[in-house]
Amino acid sequence: MPPAKSAGVPMNVYLLHALTHIELGAIDMYWDTMVRSTSDDLPHEFFGDFLTVVGDEARHFMMLTERLKELSFTYGVIPAQKAFWDNAVKTRADLAARLAILPLVQESRGLDAGPRLVEKLLSLGDKSSAAIVKQICEEEVNHVRTGLKWFKFICAKHGLDAKEVFQRSVLTHLDTVLHAPFNVVARSHAGLPEDWYLPVSNVSSDSLTSSSSTSPSSKTVITYNHRKLDRSLKGFQPKTSRSFSSTTDSTAHCGGVTSTPTNGESRPRVMFIVAVWPDLQSSAAGMRTASMVQIMHEAGWDIMCLSSSNLGSTDFLRSLGVTVERCQPNDSSLDAMLKFFAPTIVIFDRFYLEEQFSWKVRSYDESILRILDTQDLHFLRQERQRAICNGKSIQEAKTLVPSVGESDIAIRELSAIHRSDLVLLVSPFEQRLLTASYGISVDKVAIASFFYGSNGSANGKPFPPVTFSRLPSFDERAHFTFIGNFRHAPNVDAAKVLYDEIWPRIRAELPAAEVHLFGAYANNDVMKMNNRSNGFHVRGFTANQFSTLSQFRVQLVPLRFGAGIKGKIADGWYVNTPCVTTSIGQEGMFENQQEPWGGEVSDVLDEFAGLAVLLHNDETRWVKCVSSGQALLSNLYNYHSNGQKLLDSVVRALHHTMHLRRRDSVGPLLWHNSNRASEYQSKFIELRNQYKSALSKSV
Repeated sequence: MPPAKSAGVPMNVYLLHALTHIELGAIDMYWDTMVRSTSDDLPHEFFGDFLTVVGDEARHFMMLTERLKELSFTYGVIPAQKAFWDNAVKTRADLAARLAILPLVQESRGLDAGPRLVEKLLSLGDKSSAAIVKQICEEEVNHVRTGLKWFKFICAKHGLDAKEVFQRSVLTHLDTVLHAPFNVVARSHAGLPEDWYLPVSNVSSDSLTSSSSTSPSSKTVITYNHRKLDRSLKGFQPKTSRSFSSTTDSTAHCGGVTSTPTNGESRPRVMFIVAVWPDLQSSAAGMRTASMVQIMHEAGWDIMCLSSSNLGSTDFLRSLGVTVERCQPNDSSLDAMLKFFAPTIVIFDRFYLEEQFSWKVRSYDESILRILDTQDLHFLRQERQRAICNGKSIQEAKTLVPSVGESDIAIRELSAIHRSDLVLLVSPFEQRLLTASYGISVDKVAIASFFYGSNGSANGKPFPPVTFSRLPSFDERAHFTFIGNFRHAPNVDAAKVLYDEIWPRIRAELPAAEVHLFGAYANNDVMKMNNRSNGFHVRGFTANQFSTLSQFRVQLVPLRFGAGIKGKIADGWYVNTPCVTTSIGQEGMFENQQEPWGGEVSDVLDEFAGLAVLLHNDETRWVKCVSSGQALLSNLYNYHSNGQKLLDSVVRALHHTMHLRRRDSVGPLLWHNSNRASEYQSKFIELRNQYKSALSKSV
């Protein structure tokens, strides 16, 4: 099943199509179950009950296909998953296992996911689809109840303990444990006891009694379970071979205090709270976070990753044995996960996640090291964008030092920085800006830029993984490319400048030249730029930016505003594709002005276009820029040296947390009651949501 962003259909259609496929799978599975059971001496009532269920599933399928038609789509427009049939094959010879997996696991998952799906569709403005899904979810309760009735009948007929058979079926026929959040209320209405599914899940019912008294409609179990199931949790154990050391060879220094970590100390337990699931084939930010996770994993650290995003893009994390869970803001789910995982370190990968969750972390255990990974400085990017929109030049925007009093984002982001124990920045430029212009202590900041390996890496494999054995030469490449996520304002602006100003100049010199734009979430304005007759091709999402970039001779990066270091430029260097960019694109990636740059740089449109033509046509110049890019990538963004620096910075802060806090005169002020608006607003929203949910159930 393709990811939502590459499926080529609107999100509401994507969600409805997935549900339609599930309904069709349920129809087939229930018919298969009845046909296989004709020789089992079952009462007629068994078949009558499941004929009613399959009739419901058929009606649900028709409701959904009709809704898809109303949205101008048909079922089958995108590929779908085959989990139903995989489970059908596994349970074809065991009726009890079939009933355990089909209605009691898969239909119950629908009860868990249904309310979130309804909320998602409402957030997309699709009230009609939300109403259909709500009706389906309500009717699925009876399907679970029917399945449970006959599952118990089959077990009693053969003298078996129904709960034990259910739990054994889960562990035998599924590839993983059952995952929270559970819709405890809906499952209870269907008659499914908590002590059946919680022992074969990643949660425990220890605090359900106290939870239900205050929030009877709460859908999320709130205490996680430490038991390790032999089959399901074996992947969570850390590897014994390590590429990194979590202790430094020399004494760690921090403000005159020294400490040497010892091998006898317990390994760090790191909880990442991220906006989107990190992956090696995602955005530059996602790839960087994925690298950090892998580095800590290779050092033997225990890792858990939380996000409010759907769990569809977690394959990379799961391959490392990282525990992944969904966690919503303004919700009690984080309380449960903190208690379960007991982290020593929590990393927030954007300032607004620090706003949403850091107060809960601090309330749970004040000794936890709280780290803010800025990704880039959002307030700097925003103020530069405003300057460009107001007619300022690139150089004027670049030298701008935003005034805190004129920017709400600056106040929020700088407050998050001050509240945190350690702040990870992507470049020395941002480090200098924060310490020199905004009074951030040098003890509080550390550099964590990019992490690129090579064929000479410790494991003998390139990092990130690439799908080619040899990079194309100058003669084997042609044309220009631009790559970037079009939800990112700097990329949309750069594409417009490229189309309106730069490409006509390049095309005048190279009439047969082409430029190919790649990136997810291209809006209508970007798609309208597609002009094959002029060699301007908008191609949309690419599944592998490395193999895509390697096909082209030159990458064009005409950024007029932005912040941080540019992943697209480093990705190009990684596959020998030099770039032409602006001083904004170069910022933070070129500290030593004596070294050659891996491409060309100009803020002047005519000169930018001229340099692009020159780099495209001149093989000697191109080879020199490729070599320079490789040198910069090796010097600035080496996977192992940067990875060890990251670990050293975190370990140093972990061993000096309380000392750093005592030296910090601003952070404690922001934790005073009068400056904790985000915390109290979140508490208010959480209580309001609980009240609304309880009220709707009582009505």
